[in-house]
Amino acid sequence: MPCSTLNIGSDGLKKIAELKYLGTIINSDGSLTHADYANDHALVSDSPSKLTEALQILADEALKIGLLINWQKPKVMFVEPRNSPRLPRVLMVGDKPAEIVDEFTYLGSILSNDGSILKDLMNRIAKASAVVGRLSALWRKPYISHRTKMRIYNASVGPVLLYVAKTWPGTQSVLSTVNIAQTKHLRCIEGLCWHNFVSNKNLLLLTAQTPFSVQLVQRALRWYGHLLRMPPTLPH
Repeated sequence: MPCSTLNIGSDGLKKIAELKYLGTIINSDGSLTHADYANDHALVSDSPSKLTEALQILADEALKIGLLINWQKPKVMFVEPRNSPRLPRVLMVGDKPAEIVDEFTYLGSILSNDGSILKDLMNRIAKASAVVGRLSALWRKPYISHRTKMRIYNASVGPVLLYVAKTWPGTQSVLSTVNIAQTKHLRCIEGLCWHNFVSNKNLLLLTAQTPFSVQLVQRALRWYGHLLRMPPTLPH
């Protein structure tokens, strides 16, 4: 990350953090104005006008050292239906329009304005299935032990499908969907077809696998534990 760009981010975000009213109120002790991950910055606000002011601060900091923000890259998403009458169709920062979207991909996850994880879930399943397909030659090799194949599956497929699964709602629909994807993968690896009449329960015993639904719930519980141990003054 160029030093000048880093200075824009740090100086601009510092100013935004000082103006706490620009963020979203977390509790009586503070507010959340932005979240950082590596060189990505996500500004958080509870109104379009406050968000516009925060974006203008970043633009002003960039201009001080002769840089311009490419307004085709920043995305704005309101976490509520886009057709809400109080939301603007376009967010103007000075004379530059910032694109308003219903969803966008951030750190590999698809975020939707209605809070739905359906598209993200289907995307993770597709990516995991693609990994299984790319390893099809390996699954057919008889001289590779069954245990090794399962270790490869757990290392290369499970983490892809269950990426950020700890933030997914543990509804019956989500849990059954991840289990169906898992059993399809395992049947492919084992070379089983519909006429082999192997139940899902026996399939999991044969492959010594823990259902993805159980792994998802375990990840969520660990994450909740981290949140509960956080100081009450920090945003949860």
